[in-house]
Amino acid sequence: MVAPQMAWPISEPVIAARQQMLEQLYAHRTISRRPVATGNTKMWTSRCFGAGAERSLKRVRDSIEASRYVLALSRDWDGEGATPIAVETWRRATEFLSRNAEALWAAHGVQVYAPRILPVPDGSLDIHWKTIRRELLVNIPRCPNDRAKYYGDDQNGRQVVEGDLDTTAANHWLLMWLTE
Repeated sequence: MVAPQMAWPISEPVIAARQQMLEQLYAHRTISRRPVATGNTKMWTSRCFGAGAERSLKRVRDSIEASRYVLALSRDWDGEGATPIAVETWRRATEFLSRNAEALWAAHGVQVYAPRILPVPDGSLDIHWKTIRRELLVNIPRCPNDRAKYYGDDQNGRQVVEGDLDTTAANHWLLMWLTE
């Protein structure tokens, strides 16, 4: 969901008054301003990243907190010889998720859906999103030197994304694909 925008004509007294009002009203929030042209009048748009970002990122944080149970899984947790999930694997997965969810919101004002973070018997973790239109799975490997694998589709098989990625790099483009 895109954050609401407001527009107003450019004139120094109006800009100064609005800016002061916004600074007081949203002192605890980040405000992004950019000029846009509409016909013969220049306008400014502002996007407020406060409450919406908190709600969006809270869902992701809640998903991360809910996944902590995987750290308590012991050897053979599935009854078929599964490897326990290492703290470092969980940390890489949750940092990948939170960093890219925050980057998506900061760059585009777009919320990412909260995924499920699931253990895999080989000691890796799956981050799984399923929306009405798309599904995405990112597998964070146990070995920190291995690249994560991802696969996503539009549930009809017409739009497919798959490959591998460095979990320490900016990958919010993949979450953007999920929300389109």
